[in-house]
Amino acid sequence: MTKRVWYISWNSLEEPLVHSQVLGYLRGLSAKGWRFTLITLENNRDDHWLAQQQAQLRAVFGEALEWQPVQLAAGRISRSTVGKLWQARRHVLRLLKQEPPQLIHARSYLPAWLSAMLAGKAKRPWLFDARGFWVDEKVYKGSLKANGVAYRWLKRQEKRLYGAADAVVMLANAGVKSLRCKQWLTAGVPVAVIPTCVDTQRFRPNTSETNQYLPQHGAKRLLCVGSVGAGYLGEAVFRAFAAMQRVFPDYRCELCSRTDRDEVVKLAQATGVDLSRLKIYTATHEEMPGHLAAGGIGLSFIRPHPSKAASCPTKVGEYLACGMPVLYNPGIGDMDVVLGDGHVAVRCEALGTEGLMTALRQAVSLNESPGTRQRCRQLAMDYFSLDKGVAAYDALYCQVLGLKATDRAVASVADSSTRGAAGSAGETRP
Repeated sequence: MTKRVWYISWNSLEEPLVHSQVLGYLRGLSAKGWRFTLITLENNRDDHWLAQQQAQLRAVFGEALEWQPVQLAAGRISRSTVGKLWQARRHVLRLLKQEPPQLIHARSYLPAWLSAMLAGKAKRPWLFDARGFWVDEKVYKGSLKANGVAYRWLKRQEKRLYGAADAVVMLANAGVKSLRCKQWLTAGVPVAVIPTCVDTQRFRPNTSETNQYLPQHGAKRLLCVGSVGAGYLGEAVFRAFAAMQRVFPDYRCELCSRTDRDEVVKLAQATGVDLSRLKIYTATHEEMPGHLAAGGIGLSFIRPHPSKAASCPTKVGEYLACGMPVLYNPGIGDMDVVLGDGHVAVRCEALGTEGLMTALRQAVSLNESPGTRQRCRQLAMDYFSLDKGVAAYDALYCQVLGLKATDRAVASVADSSTRGAAGSAGETRP
């Protein structure tokens, strides 16, 4: 059997997320014999850009990956969600006439809608890689009214997608538990928990010639990577910066973010941050390992919400892979369990001044303790490693298609237990 998979993503090929959370997995899976047709959505791409990207993909994947972008038409209607769905549907139906795949991999909800339709026409199984609870995320971000007509309709469609899928991937066990409580999973359908993984060959601490971490403790810095806009507790992030500047002046504070600079300045001024002592910058996916390698404390503050039960922040794995202890708030996916023993992270129980100060003191102590960087790195290798994620997807693909997994050691990540079962192999941690 030709192990051909269609991988459908709603994101553009140029987005850092695609490089870290799509292409990384596909490279590893292609080495295990899988062949991919990658479908992404692209806006305003000229022939030169398309040819350049095709050449770069061929240089990396050879014949193992065929890129088939959906080139979106101009205009407000064409760029709306409905317009994008219509164009993507027309595109994939045209491709289906050429050669049906053995398996369809849908990354998130809108690709899942396309995949359910394709699977019915092509009589092929499809995998729902949910990446989170998309409908509730829209409520979380304020773009959808909770319990409104649109919300109730979308929740019915969401339930239908989970029930129709031939396999489901979630980022956190907490998300699987939520689905089982609602009885949305079909009996006998494999369910795998695969966190957002990190390429530990690229993301790693600075090392000496003898491969020992330098220095024994991390750099004296507090670093936050990612948005500080809606949903990311930006005010708490800046209050942490302000407190660090006051109490630990030898620590430098850094923000690596694409958030609008005017919003950053406004938050800094409102929370008492000295902007002259705050380094603000952006970084590509290629540049990010270099920014993290020096170490320090990694900050991850995310507003808790029911939608976050299915989340796994990408930056947490990247921090740990570079030997950085994490300062985080509770209630996000499986982070309380994964990080909760106090050896690699500090949980900030309260985001007021007193709570932040307590957590910062603990984080500084942890950062400056011998062995912390090694423990952080080891957890990244054990739990967030891209190699483990690739092996888990390989096992799940094989289970769905009735093939022997390339790596039998991880075949148990796919959970084929019945609806409502607890403590399954697919829900255990390394």
